[in-house]
Amino acid sequence: MYKVKKNIVLYIGHTYDLAYFSRLIPLINGSGKFNITSIVVKGRYFDKLKEYKEILDGYSDVIIEIPRDQIPIYSPRILRSLKFVYKLRKRMSDIDFRDSLFISHDKSQFVSNYLLSCFNKVILIQTLESNDLKNNLKLSLIRMFYYNLLNILSGSKLIVLKEIISSNKHAWHFRILNPHFNVIYRNNSKKIKNVITLPSLDKIDPNKKILIFGGRFTEWPYLKNNREKYILIIKSFYQKLYNNFQDYEFFYKPHPKENETEYNILKPIFDDKLINLGKSLNSELYLLKNRDISYCFSICSTSSLSAFEMGFNSRVIYKILELKNGIEKANDDIYVDMPSEFFINSLEDNLSHKCNTHNDGRLDYIINIIDKLFYESK
Repeated sequence: MYKVKKNIVLYIGHTYDLAYFSRLIPLINGSGKFNITSIVVKGRYFDKLKEYKEILDGYSDVIIEIPRDQIPIYSPRILRSLKFVYKLRKRMSDIDFRDSLFISHDKSQFVSNYLLSCFNKVILIQTLESNDLKNNLKLSLIRMFYYNLLNILSGSKLIVLKEIISSNKHAWHFRILNPHFNVIYRNNSKKIKNVITLPSLDKIDPNKKILIFGGRFTEWPYLKNNREKYILIIKSFYQKLYNNFQDYEFFYKPHPKENETEYNILKPIFDDKLINLGKSLNSELYLLKNRDISYCFSICSTSSLSAFEMGFNSRVIYKILELKNGIEKANDDIYVDMPSEFFINSLEDNLSHKCNTHNDGRLDYIINIIDKLFYESK
């Protein structure tokens, strides 16, 4: 369809993006009809990921790196952030903003909003929000004021910023005004037409290995009023897991922001046999390289969702905590399309019950949008 190669620019702001695009790009660019530029925002998630360039080289023609100390961020230090915007613009001097297609998972960071605003053609891959979320939001006027001051001065789109009330200032909701991008949802729902689902991995060969995705349960603000109670429940679950799978190997993948506090709490439960995988690979990248995992468990990690979508047996346990103040409902909204088997509801549930999927993927919508955006530009 294209007489000359078209340009696609990817936003890599999280190690999750590395894994996601390493699966997506070969599926939509198998014939090499696109030039791929990856803009890598090297935040703290990349600190211990030594293999990121090797991964990027697998699907990128050009790599533009933004060092951690030069990332434009929403900050009262406005001049500093604007200086970094200028440096970023210089790094992208060879990019044709009018004719290139920009694809991102993120819209909430200043740098991602700035980049979304630069390009005429944009695809934003998101998770569909529950309508109930609107009842759990309140405006954050002061923060929104200086965020939008930066947006105006940098030529970025204005936003409406609201705090998710039940999060105790732990989570925020961003809405971009006058969006010009095409939104595609990664939800596992047949009711939505603008959906993208990556196909399950092939050659998954379970071999008596269990992978636990870590969570910062010693720090979560919504557990602070009765933290010891919740930690006791979490420990009870993992004790049952260990007892039920005595002949399995156990691996622990810490959250990128996690220190070793949570791991040290769980390690004795497994008779010191719980292997800490460290942070050299994120969860999705680890699973791509290790397809012999039998079961994946977490409290409420989105890595559990990724593992299920990739074809692994995967389940979450947050329902056994019986969280109040809308926290359980917020998690339910994240996993709204998941089968009932995905959820462990009590310590009495059968932990050997399998919950996995195999699908061929749904790529027709994003492929049609890409063709439409490039075709209509002529």
